[in-house]
Amino acid sequence: MKSKTVLLIEPNRSIRENLKNSLEAIGDKVFIAKDEDEALGVLKGNEIDVIIIEPLLNTDFLSNKKEFIRNVLSGGTGAVLISNIRTAYRKKFDTIFYTVVSASKLFAISPELEDVIYIRKPQSTEFIILVVHSEGG
Repeated sequence: MKSKTVLLIEPNRSIRENLKNSLEAIGDKVFIAKDEDEALGVLKGNEIDVIIIEPLLNTDFLSNKKEFIRNVLSGGTGAVLISNIRTAYRKKFDTIFYTVVSASKLFAISPELEDVIYIRKPQSTEFIILVVHSEGG
């Protein structure tokens, strides 16, 4: 299995650390970011193969349910971020949305991201590794 360079954009620290450790254990290079600013900083100086992102960045369901729902209905800041990154870098990064929101809901709002792979939380790290290393992932 060829190693990949992964940018993991996830606001939840425990999910971020768990996925990072699992991917690094098989030889992948992993950059982590908890928000848009950190992600853009990583992209400036690194070649990334795969982006794993929670499309609902900056929203915590438990602390603010109304904001969470508004973020879902607007497509999520992570979905907008991926669109902006692809435009700015003129590259279609292999992208995985790792999220609690259904793919159909996000796709209806962001149809230009039809090539994004959706993985519904929670999911095993073994499954995520398989997707990262699959053809096109």
